[in-house]
Amino acid sequence: FLTPLPEGVLTSILTMNLFVILLDRLGSFGTIAIKKILIPLILCILLGSLITIKIGNKYNNIQDIDKNFNIVSKENIEGKLVYTVTQRGNGGLITSKLTIKDEKVIAFEVLSQNETKDYYKKVEDADYINKLLENQETIEEVDTISGATISSRTLKKTIINTLKDLKVKK
Repeated sequence: FLTPLPEGVLTSILTMNLFVILLDRLGSFGTIAIKKILIPLILCILLGSLITIKIGNKYNNIQDIDKNFNIVSKENIEGKLVYTVTQRGNGGLITSKLTIKDEKVIAFEVLSQNETKDYYKKVEDADYINKLLENQETIEEVDTISGATISSRTLKKTIINTLKDLKVKK
């Protein structure tokens, strides 16, 4: 979470550099004076725990905002919320219209998309949108379509992000 890099090496090196003084002090005592080691050891554990908790809480409270998702419009029509949204897919933006009633998506229509024809055809042939609508409670567990992974993941993220927006606004 702290860096855009896929590994935490940079963060771990910097964090451990904070403990150099304490670790040097612990190493200098060796095994001779256990009582003298106890205070720096407890201090080191407390400091490490505090840093871990602080960083964890900071990034745990942030809403994951998908930068590839955008709400174009939101209307209330006859007690139903109608969202028009865009979500970046493999070939560009996929514009969709979602109708929501009682916090459930009851209709999902793709208005425009620039996905590769063969990939998007796999999504249509698998009736993927209906699978997403039927499994909204466990949508994270719905598998993407092999050979059209990005396109199918984009449609899944569209529903997830729209419902997330709905819950945030309440």
